[in-house]
Amino acid sequence: MPETTERRRRAPRGEGGRLREQIVDAAARLLADTGDEGAVSIRAVADAVGVTPPSIYRHFEDKSALLQAVLDRLFGDMEAALADAAEHEPSPVRKVLAHARAYLDYGLLEPGRYKVLYEGRVLPTLSTPDTTALDTTPGRTVLTASVEALREAMRAGETPDADPWRLAVVIWQILHGVVSMRINKPRFPWAPAWEDAEFAIRSVLRLS
Repeated sequence: MPETTERRRRAPRGEGGRLREQIVDAAARLLADTGDEGAVSIRAVADAVGVTPPSIYRHFEDKSALLQAVLDRLFGDMEAALADAAEHEPSPVRKVLAHARAYLDYGLLEPGRYKVLYEGRVLPTLSTPDTTALDTTPGRTVLTASVEALREAMRAGETPDADPWRLAVVIWQILHGVVSMRINKPRFPWAPAWEDAEFAIRSVLRLS
């Protein structure tokens, strides 16, 4: 029986972009299902898509380039979820809370993907508030959107003046803790996730 896809034959002209998306989708599924970057070999991805390994190399120089594309895809999905959640909120501080709730929901609804993004080894270290560093860090929009919403909330007098970067990072730590503990310790009798997170965030922002 003839093999399918590129074992089948080379993709027709103009369909390379579709194959590239299929490769990224397959790698993302492998990462999310296993939570292990080691499970994502070029051969495993090729088998999942139904092509030969050289087909992968026509789109990605190496495994690192493929993993970077997966990170970009997953962070893009998360960033879109946060933007959608905050789009119609009437005030900056409500946008901050909407971002936080969307982050929490994403992590709890997509635990495999969340662990890839924030508990895996592929993500470069985010260690500085320097704008140049942020511009080259995967997931930068997730954090910078909160920074901007916090800055607007301070200008509007909705929250006390403080360093918006530092507050955004503190909120991120709160959310990551709430999500990660529930993913990794599912049998503990946790309170509702958003109830705990909102309590902590409101305390940090000194909201009633």
